[in-house]
Amino acid sequence: MKPMNPPAEPEKLVRELDWNLLRTFMIVVQEGSITRAAHRLMLRQPTVSQALKRLETRLGTRLIDRSPTQFRVTPAGQTLYRECLEIFGNLVRTVQC
Repeated sequence: MKPMNPPAEPEKLVRELDWNLLRTFMIVVQEGSITRAAHRLMLRQPTVSQALKRLETRLGTRLIDRSPTQFRVTPAGQTLYRECLEIFGNLVRTVQC
């Protein structure tokens, strides 16, 4: 497997991060499958795979170990997933006010 690129500086990363990538990642984890996430998002499977790859490249770390027979959220992915839940939960609560 090709090594990941080093992550961007934290401030630059936050400023330039595509929030849709985080939402896509969160749904991939919830569905436990890129294919099922694509269905839920009404996107094609390659589009979701590419989004996940872009997020991993941007962060410089593997978030999900995946192969035809395996789908496992890495420790970094578990941490990011918890943060995504909090971020999106905060956004929903803010919009409802």
